[in-house]
Amino acid sequence: MPQYEAALRAIDDAHSQDPRKVEVDGGQVPYELHYARRMSGFLDRLRPDASPTLCLAIRAQHFRRWEVPRGSRTSYDCGYDRLEAERIGELIRKEKMRSDSEAQTLEDVACLVFLDDQLDQFERAFEEEKMLSILRKTWAKISDAGHELALQLAMSDRARELVAKAVAPN
Repeated sequence: MPQYEAALRAIDDAHSQDPRKVEVDGGQVPYELHYARRMSGFLDRLRPDASPTLCLAIRAQHFRRWEVPRGSRTSYDCGYDRLEAERIGELIRKEKMRSDSEAQTLEDVACLVFLDDQLDQFERAFEEEKMLSILRKTWAKISDAGHELALQLAMSDRARELVAKAVAPN
């Protein structure tokens, strides 16, 4: 799949230009490259049979986010025909999320990365009630399969406590 590999390389090359860095395994990695890799990792766990289109949409979800504000993105030429490029864009925008299994998978993966990689940082920045609200909204977006995987994540004690409170029946 040379076309797929070339598109993946182009996406990762763009992510590598993110000036924001995060420490990973003792080294500094551009934040969006780290995020994209986490997204792909969770996709492999959730849907190992994912289509190449979904794999690219997952990898490109935050394409050049540090440069382009949300809502102002346009499509880019990565060698795919118009229909394929439109489908990747549709997935990234999460259109028809509940009726499109690939769009739902993208949302699941984004929520799993949040829970796994960003929850502790958010928890330090917000009061408990705000965190519970965020977690309830996040949980509502996740499919049953995503819920199962989310409950298997290694979390800090505080994060696990917040998730338990957020998903407990009222």
